[in-house]
Amino acid sequence: MEAEASPYLSEGLLFKILARLPVKALLRLRTVCRSWKSIIASPEFRSLHLSTNRHSSKILLTARDYADQEWYILLDNDQHRPADPSWLGLLDFPFGCLDWTSPHIVGSINGLICVLVSQTGVPEEQPVISIMLWNPTIRRHACLPDLTLTKPNDTSIEFGYDPTTDNYKIVVLASGINVPEFHVFSLNSNAWRRGNFLVHQCPERGISFISTHAFVGGKMHWLLCKHFERGPYNSYSLYSFDVAEEVFEEVALPIEDPAMIAIPRPRVAVLGDSLFVGLASNSWTVWVQIATGGWNKLFRVEEPHGSLPTMFVCVLKNGELVMDKWQHCGFCSFLSAYDPWTRQFKELELEDLPFSHMRDFGDVESLNDHQESLVLLDCTPVGIDPAHATCCSMSCQVQIKRKTPSGEIC
Repeated sequence: MEAEASPYLSEGLLFKILARLPVKALLRLRTVCRSWKSIIASPEFRSLHLSTNRHSSKILLTARDYADQEWYILLDNDQHRPADPSWLGLLDFPFGCLDWTSPHIVGSINGLICVLVSQTGVPEEQPVISIMLWNPTIRRHACLPDLTLTKPNDTSIEFGYDPTTDNYKIVVLASGINVPEFHVFSLNSNAWRRGNFLVHQCPERGISFISTHAFVGGKMHWLLCKHFERGPYNSYSLYSFDVAEEVFEEVALPIEDPAMIAIPRPRVAVLGDSLFVGLASNSWTVWVQIATGGWNKLFRVEEPHGSLPTMFVCVLKNGELVMDKWQHCGFCSFLSAYDPWTRQFKELELEDLPFSHMRDFGDVESLNDHQESLVLLDCTPVGIDPAHATCCSMSCQVQIKRKTPSGEIC
């Protein structure tokens, strides 16, 4: 006699089905029953949903207008279609209740965006660093403890993640002084602590670190600028920071001509698990880092004679390059998709963006991939009944609970 089939799904099968759904659908499905709500908020399901949808991402870009106002653009990155103007959209900040001059995005990892709260309008000049972590998809954010710097000149910030401990970290690096200093924030401990350069890790004096917003392979990356090393020009090298081991290491940049002057400065970008570097002399050359730490040359961007100069921004999944074509000292700019096989540029219109009518923007850079996620969903909202914690037009603040080294929450 055959056993009657059960009308219920096993928890494992339910996990796999739900993991394929978009985040907004999952938020609605939490109201179906308590067990579904518990599953969707669990760390195990959050990790499964992230890994299942790893390739459904967008690229977060930053641009500045003529008034030095920062704008953030989301560019869809579907490997099955070419770049299209309709894929560009603006990222809004729903923080109307916060008293700040302007937000500054540090980076995006696993759908979680690290935002510097700029009180001076110039993040590098403020002695007190205020940062929040924000998930725009589920409209939740967490305010982190402030960091007070003793020497706040030439400050740069990077955002990273350690998958072995499920821990997000932020590194604030202050250079331009005799010995650079850095501070590390750990989300698991919800606290800052000062780090120390080892002797062999400490770079030369008279340098400054420049954030690249490039996190890949468990490592953050900075450009290290040696001021006026070649006459009136600067020279650059690349430094990485291993988030798990918390150590710095110099990474050799690919250079075809040792006498090449890096003007403009190198551009660093990430696609998937790969690190890309764009170097400019008479044209842009794009390189990808290989497993051994060396570099392979991918493309050389050949510009038609008499065309406007370009800046490398990032690489798309379909192999096209996003380039920032500019004039007038970096403004009056427009984005282009460059096909390295046909060597053709295709302009990406920004008609729906608020600064597009004057086209007075420039200095476009990539801030890493951004994907929808459930990170922070299991955190308790501040000042809101958890049973009615639905964030609509505004983003609600949540409380971060400290984890012990064994992973327990306290």
